[in-house]
Amino acid sequence: MATERRGPWLRLGSRVVHRNPWYHVRRDRIRRPDGRPGAYYVIETRGPSVFVVALDERSRVGLIRIHRYPTDRDSWELPGGNSEGQPPLRAARRELFEETGLSARSWRSAGVWQTVNGLSGELSYAYLAKDLEHAPRPDGSAAEGISDLRFVPWAELARMLRSGVLSDGQSIVALVKTASLLGLSWPGPRR
Repeated sequence: MATERRGPWLRLGSRVVHRNPWYHVRRDRIRRPDGRPGAYYVIETRGPSVFVVALDERSRVGLIRIHRYPTDRDSWELPGGNSEGQPPLRAARRELFEETGLSARSWRSAGVWQTVNGLSGELSYAYLAKDLEHAPRPDGSAAEGISDLRFVPWAELARMLRSGVLSDGQSIVALVKTASLLGLSWPGPRR
């Protein structure tokens, strides 16, 4: 690999130090902006992530409860995950069905953001899904630790955010972007 300038940083070399089916970790030898040598570890994923704000007929948002291994706690989150090389909208449709058994007739982009730009170049996409159709939840959702699907009004989402019950950063960003798309002032004033 040739030396590559990245803004004030200089990448001198690179090698993959860990690989698994979902991501790999790259170790870059670098020269920092102040001139000192160093190493920078970068996580590269199979594609962007997608998150779905699924609204039911009463404009409530669908959340899944999933047990997260790293924190050893249940987390209320939006359906979503890595696109696994699919175009983001197709991946969003797949994730919504796999995690909830729902499909939607209406889809709209709610925006894109940098997932964790200090660790990865991954992007995340949010989609608003409406006109939902229910089907039995697929068996795969249990394998991921998903135990529940609940539809929550926006005011309750704000209370969940303030109390820490809703704490997944990706879900929060997707909700803020979708609220902006819908013209909502969310999470709004305290009540």
